[in-house]
Amino acid sequence: MILAEHAALVGLAFFLPLYEAPKNILWLAFVVLWLANRFRARDFGGRWDGWDTLIALWIASGYAAAAFAGIHGDEHRKALRDKNHARRASRAPGRKPQSS
Repeated sequence: MILAEHAALVGLAFFLPLYEAPKNILWLAFVVLWLANRFRARDFGGRWDGWDTLIALWIASGYAAAAFAGIHGDEHRKALRDKNHARRASRAPGRKPQSS
């Protein structure tokens, strides 16, 4: 099983810059083989420490940056203010309803 895990890792390294489908298949194979080997050996690499937390936060920061990448400066407040302004304007007294 360890040999298969290494083969999947080498295949992933080979296909990393080339094609998307083999890369995803080999990544999934490596993760499944790694988990199977760790469950069989009952060894997941030791206790969680500060470095593990630092790396987990580093990875999470990439997802947070991607989630907020399209928002510049004060745009989130402007969007909420414009939405509230449109809602109040549509309920203003004396305003004629729009016909469809």
